[in-house]
Amino acid sequence: MRKKRKSSILFVTDFVLLNLSIFLVYMLKIKSFTSKEVFSPFNIKVFVFSSIFLNLVFLLFFYLFHKKLSVIEKLEEYSTIFKGIFFGIVIIYFLSTFIKPSATIVSWKMLGTYWLLTYVFVMAGKWFVHLLQRRLYLKTDKIKNTIIIGTPKKAKDIIETINNFPYLGYNILTVISEEIECKKFIDNLDKLNSLIKKKQITEVIIALEKEESSRIKQLYEYLVKKKIMIYFYSDLYKLVTGKAKITSVAGLPLIKINPVIMSKEQQILKKTFDLVFSSLILIVLIPLFTFIGILIKTTSHGTIFFKQKRMKNPDEEYNIIKFRTMIMGAESKSGPVWAEEKDHRVTAIGKILRKYWIDEIPQFINVLKGEMSIVGPRPERLHFVKILEKEIPYYRRRFLVKPGITGWAQVKHKYDESINDVQNKVVFDFYYIQNYSLWLDFKIVFMTIYMMLFGKGH
Repeated sequence: MRKKRKSSILFVTDFVLLNLSIFLVYMLKIKSFTSKEVFSPFNIKVFVFSSIFLNLVFLLFFYLFHKKLSVIEKLEEYSTIFKGIFFGIVIIYFLSTFIKPSATIVSWKMLGTYWLLTYVFVMAGKWFVHLLQRRLYLKTDKIKNTIIIGTPKKAKDIIETINNFPYLGYNILTVISEEIECKKFIDNLDKLNSLIKKKQITEVIIALEKEESSRIKQLYEYLVKKKIMIYFYSDLYKLVTGKAKITSVAGLPLIKINPVIMSKEQQILKKTFDLVFSSLILIVLIPLFTFIGILIKTTSHGTIFFKQKRMKNPDEEYNIIKFRTMIMGAESKSGPVWAEEKDHRVTAIGKILRKYWIDEIPQFINVLKGEMSIVGPRPERLHFVKILEKEIPYYRRRFLVKPGITGWAQVKHKYDESINDVQNKVVFDFYYIQNYSLWLDFKIVFMTIYMMLFGKGH
């Protein structure tokens, strides 16, 4: 609740300061004007246009980058805001030429002044909100009810460090550090559940040794189901996800495992993007669909489309749709197997479709049906999921988001030919889940388009 309140305060502060910057720049621009010129339709038009557009840029910027900014270092935050404001003023300059090409509506000098004022005001606003936040935490009850489960030494280090930063809001209610006590709570999750309910725990810091990996896995899966924020202390970094982002809490290097991947706003934006983009692609590519359908039908025996059961989540399957690239009954004798680099079952047309990832395009239908997203971990068959869950720790974490047509793993790694390839790609899936943002989705889409155009598919 307090996090939402802080986000709201930051949003309102940024919004007010942004519009204050626009107003001051406008007043500087018209300071030599007569009252008639100040209220002329043209100048009013410029002011209204600038205000509306810059506020739209701000809203987009806030929702695209807000989650990211909450976990990165301050210097990177300032750098990102710097680029965001610069991006906005460059666009407004070029758009202004379309309003009245023959006149300089918005000069670079004016935009430079606006950029400087906005950057200074927004930074000052953030500094003020953070200062206010610190003071309020010192005067009110701490809000992050936390327990530490770990070795005595590590637990002591964490407590001492966090106690030096009371404004962070961590209220350490229980420390489970003795070996026997740790085993008792981890082996008896009902007891842990009672403790979490009784003390209204919202965050857990785990600081166990690597040797306890089996217990850590059990504890991790339980806490994720309970939607408890999890922090792993330093040396469990590789154990959990391989490439999760390290965050700093009072200077402590912790791996943050957030059970809530996307906020409601991000879910709405992602779903809107999925529906709009998929609809456009399917409408625009109708001629291509027809042409490919004719090629497949005339060059090999069988259907145009290929449907196969894939896992949407641990308990639900759906039919994925692709252009058929293999001969009919390709797995009738072998059963489920991974495709090979030079697979003899792939048709001549299928090789071209796979090379340019064109065979995946019909999956936009799956997106419209709500079974997939444009970006996300690639779905697997139940047969392989059962194998991978035994081989790869925390594999089920991939199901926290919808499966996708493309993903971070697809643009960063080669096509799956063995379980080793899947193990390597899961690391990238975990990275995507842990660092999700709509901006990362856009980046993956652009990288995918590049790979399609230059035939870098499988």
